[in-house]
Amino acid sequence: MERLEQSAAIRGGVTGPYELPEYVELLITQDADRLALHIEQLSKAPCGKCGNPLPGGCGGIHKGEHDCAHTREARQLMLTEPPFMTEAELDALLAKRDEK
Repeated sequence: MERLEQSAAIRGGVTGPYELPEYVELLITQDADRLALHIEQLSKAPCGKCGNPLPGGCGGIHKGEHDCAHTREARQLMLTEPPFMTEAELDALLAKRDEK
């Protein structure tokens, strides 16, 4: 909470600190804008496995296979990449998450 309050104060600049709900809303909006741009970029590169662009692609049927765009782009779409994980460990983690 301390980090959130500090960031809201610094990011508020000369107008004063952001209220926490406003600051969180701005962070979500900025992330949504970055995600939309990333998805737009991904839509221009077809999958090596099925030939379809993301975000749809194969719908995840080939997820986990090396040449599938869902596998290739999974790390880029995450906010933070899990530290010290091999590609196989990350693929297993993503597969487990998708089972839920």
